[in-house]
Amino acid sequence: MDPRLLKTFSTVITHGSFSYAARELGYTQSSVSQQIASLTSPREQSMALSKR
Repeated sequence: MDPRLLKTFSTVITHGSFSYAARELGYTQSSVSQQIASLTSPREQSMALSKR
């Protein structure tokens, strides 16, 4: 697993916000969202979409 993804995940948890994590890491909020989304399995993603 990419250490940057783990750092992003940890920062989001610490700050409780994608926006604050992005600011601290020097990323855009969209980039943080995409990184977090990449941590979920395709099965979990399809389950989340089917609940909508």
